[in-house]
Order: sequence, then C-alpha cells, then structure tokens
Amino acid sequence: MSRSEQLAAELEPLLAEAQPGEDIEVFARYERHTQVAVRQSTPSQVGVAGILRVHVRSVGSSSSGAAVISSTDPQSLRWALAEARQLRRLSLGEGPVGAAPAFAPGLEAEAQDTAARDSVTECIERARELDRAALAAHSSARDVPEASVRRFELSAAAVNSRGLRVHYAHQEAVAAVRVVAEERDSRVTARADCAARMPAELPLLETAQAAAESAVRLLHPTALDATELPLILSPKATASLLAMLAPRFHGDRTAPSDADRATRLFAAGFDLVDQGRSPGGLIRVPCDDEGTPTQDTVLVRDGFPTGLLQNRSSAERGATAPTGNGWVSSTQPTAIISATNLVLRGPELSAQELLTRPAEAIYVVDIGRARGGVDPHAGTLSLALVGYRLRHGEPGPAVDGAVIHLPLGAFLRSVVALSPTGGFHRPGPAVAGALLLLDPVRVEGRGRTPH
Repeated sequence: MSRSEQLAAELEPLLAEAQPGEDIEVFARYERHTQVAVRQSTPSQVGVAGILRVHVRSVGSSSSGAAVISSTDPQSLRWALAEARQLRRLSLGEGPVGAAPAFAPGLEAEAQDTAARDSVTECIERARELDRAALAAHSSARDVPEASVRRFELSAAAVNSRGLRVHYAHQEAVAAVRVVAEERDSRVTARADCAARMPAELPLLETAQAAAESAVRLLHPTALDATELPLILSPKATASLLAMLAPRFHGDRTAPSDADRATRLFAAGFDLVDQGRSPGGLIRVPCDDEGTPTQDTVLVRDGFPTGLLQNRSSAERGATAPTGNGWVSSTQPTAIISATNLVLRGPELSAQELLTRPAEAIYVVDIGRARGGVDPHAGTLSLALVGYRLRHGEPGPAVDGAVIHLPLGAFLRSVVALSPTGGFHRPGPAVAGALLLLDPVRVEGRGRTPH
C-alpha cells in the first residue's frame, strides 16, 4: 500500500461521525523535503524533514469550521472534528468557542529511513554535478560556487462524507547555483535555478552556464541614462514577472469590471493559461487541497482577460465553479488561491532570432521590485532591472540602476514575441520559462535624464 493510500484508509473512519446535515471533509498531506548544498564537491548542508498536516472541516448548509492537526490517529482526528464543529457553531452565533491551540497535540510524521537515504544520496550527486559544471563554466571565479538541490515529495489524500476518495503522489526537484565573479574593483554575484519533476531531469549544465555567464557580463556596470529601448527578458525574469502578475487572476480579489475585460492586458495573439491538467506541467495532481479536480484555466485569450482562478469559497461568493486552485499551507485551515503551472503563449521566434532582432536592447537577467513591484489591481508596475546591453545580439556593458515605472497594461502590451518555452521555474507557482521580446519601453536610470 502506498503512503497516499494509507493516508486515505486512516482518514475514512472519521466520516462515520457525520451528523445529520453535516458534511465532513478531511485532507491530509505528508511532505518530505530533502535539501543539500555542496561546495567544492563537499556537502556543506544536508537536511531531511518529514511533515504531516491533516485538515478537518465540518460543513453545514451555510457555515463551516476547520482545524489543522499533525496526526492521523483516531483520537486526534476526533479532537479536530470537535474543534471544527465548535468553530462552525460560532460562525452561526450558536455559542462561544473555548480557547484552543491552532494545532492539536500530535507527532510529526517520520521519514522512512531507506527512502530518505536514497533521496539524500541522489540530491548530493546532482548538487556535485552542478557544482562541477559551475566551476568548469567559470574557472576564474574568485569565490567557490555553491550549488544546492532540493527535492520535494508529497503523498496526499482527500475524503468526504459525500463519497469523495482521492489519493495521489507528487514530487519535484529544484536546483540553484551561486557564482561570484570579481575583476579589479567590480564584484558580482549571480544566481540561476531550474526545476523538474525528478532530480535526474534537472538541466544542470545549462543552469551553471547561465549563472556563470551572467556573473561575468554584469561586471563593471555603467550608469544608464533615461531612454527607450527594447527589452529581452531572460526565462528567469519572465517567470518572476508572471508570478508577480498571478494575483491579478485570483477570484477572491476584486472582480474585474466590464471595462477591464474589454481592455487588452497583453497584445493580440497572446494567451495566458494555468495548466492544471495538461501533460508537461511541473505540478501534475488530480485535485487541489479541497478535493476539486484540477483543470486548465485560460486566464488571457488573444490579449483579453477571460478567466479567474477559484477555490470553493471564492467560487461560491462569485456564483461560479471552482477551478481546482485551492491550496492549504501548513498553518492555515482554509485554502488560499494559487496558480498551478502558468504558461504564456503567443507569437514565437527562435532564441537566436529573438536575441538578434533589435539592433540594440537591454537583456534583463533578473527583475526585482521597485517602489511596489507589480500591483495587478492598481494596474501599476515598478521594476528594478539587472542586465546588460545587447547590440545586434552581442553582449555589451552592464547597466546600473535601471528601473521601469509604467502602467501594467502598457508594459504587457509591449510584449511582441517569445521563444519556445523551456523548463519551469519556481518563483511561487510553477512558471514556464521563455525569452520575452518587448517593443521599446521607457527605462529610467541613474545617469542623465533628458528634458
């Protein structure tokens, strides 16, 4: 019996406790996190953590209550159900609720020794491979690169007294590397990361080369005068941008007006999709943490915003259907909305065509928040850019202090092409990485501002 099947079997007896008019819902997730860091082929950090979280909900016709525990033994499950019922009664004004801890007494789940050892060994080997690749890509680095690999393994089960019984397993791996370049009076730290379903699928060589090349090309930055130039966003910067944009599509926020829906967010020909079910996504699970089947949700079609991500609560308030995007955290008994696999589609150019199309551009290695970052509801965008100039596809000097302050829609509608999507990044939700080409946009700098 798999770990997820075992969880489902341990949860089901609680459903017999359902009272008339009550639905009991139980969701359990056992997470095992393995993380290693390597410097000069020697592990500098090794850790394995096993965590069990069980969410118990009592649902009535017009109210619900929930409690979180860290055990599946019958006594703890009944304790959680009693707390959930008490909270449900409070929401109806039927009586006071006594003070109770957020978590019931219970033991954290223990990782299985053999599986944990195998996972650690594999992560160490992949981290060593990434470390060697970074050294080979940038042998003149003053500081020794540091490489890390994290593996996440999930076993989950959801049952309720209406007949739902789902169990599944999911795993993914994330690798990251840090490279420091130093030359005369300039010192730069560059990082790169990648994600895949399994440690063996991580594109380590490409990740190491990306970090090493960025570190060297960002040396000796020059102050940028305010200007208008095309931008080319790296796959990492693209993933960060789309992750910042994702809350714009959360159904528990202010609903977009008719005017919003009638205004293009992206240029014509671009679609943004949350792939909850399609093959090829980093996260592939049959349902969210509320038991709702996952699905593909089109958020933008032909540039126009068309859809929202919903959990059950937001769907009920908006008189619509949940989309399978309700996910629970370790400490919250209620589900929050989050995207699954964000993928941007639109007019494509090969990477070489995209990099050489503009005569001059700024290649954006990474982006950061400046005075608010991306505010999808206010419709504003303020970003700090880390990158360098490109002239006919050839790297030029690094730019210092480049920032963008623009209406969000104006910036997004400047996107004219993207490269074929590559691997996934994990800036929050999983996001498919791709180069993005933007028509000239206003970039502020620390140099002169023309009048």
